[in-house]
Amino acid sequence: MTYSTTTFGKWILCGEHAVLRGKPALVFPLGNYPLHFSYEETSPTLSIQAEPKIALVVEQIWVKAWSLLDQKAPGGLIRIESKIPVGQGMGASAALCLAIARCVMRQAPALEDTFLLAKQLEHLFHRQSSGLDIIGAGSTSGNCFQQGQTQAIDLGWQPHWRLSPSHTVGATTEAVQKVQKLWQTHPQLAQDIDEKMAQSVEQCLQALQSRTPQLQPLKEGMELACQCFQDWGLINPEMKIKMDKLYQQGALAVKPTGSGGGGFLLSLWAQEITDLAADEIPIILPSDKKFHPV
Repeated sequence: MTYSTTTFGKWILCGEHAVLRGKPALVFPLGNYPLHFSYEETSPTLSIQAEPKIALVVEQIWVKAWSLLDQKAPGGLIRIESKIPVGQGMGASAALCLAIARCVMRQAPALEDTFLLAKQLEHLFHRQSSGLDIIGAGSTSGNCFQQGQTQAIDLGWQPHWRLSPSHTVGATTEAVQKVQKLWQTHPQLAQDIDEKMAQSVEQCLQALQSRTPQLQPLKEGMELACQCFQDWGLINPEMKIKMDKLYQQGALAVKPTGSGGGGFLLSLWAQEITDLAADEIPIILPSDKKFHPV
């Protein structure tokens, strides 16, 4: 038996953290940052060909996937080639979990839901996964995700975004725990922040679906989401320095993307960006001819 699939990195426009409590979120695939997965049932033992950071966890996920089906994990050869940055909030773990879930589904047709299996596997990384990253990793369009339901975003125009590293690593589990602690100590404040994040999602979604460019509402929606990260205490001094620098360069809005506390920053620009730094990531929207899903 042989199987291959491609998943993608992801980036989140807004809705982070609040999505765990039933609020909506907007997620997009990074079509220029794929993960290619292949499996061959070649021998009883498992061999893995992948970058060291990925290879360390592949066997753990593979075994866990089969154990969820009450089956012993088969041997064989797994090959993984990934361009997704690890530990930077770009969905590397979700892309890997989804690829393995798809492969297992191929061999275990009795299992009905690839999404649920991938979500269970991602619990290994984040303890509590909303499934948002899984949707981003497996899609070729932007999506509005809420409580397990997904609706494709009908983009009426193409904003100009880019991703810039904050040069600090953000740990998703720690960020989630920080937000949860706020719910324990200041529940009304935590509720207000969640509502504010949901408002940012609604505003950004309406702006994106307009048939004419709506930069100002999109800018305001991103700023609202950024304020949520500030309220949660998930913008550290290093991130603030980088955000200020992006504003000085002409960015209209800048916010963390993902869990916060580090990782990449998402910025909105009035014009197409042609002078990307070497460590910055251009966002290729699904409607762009440069987006090449496999």
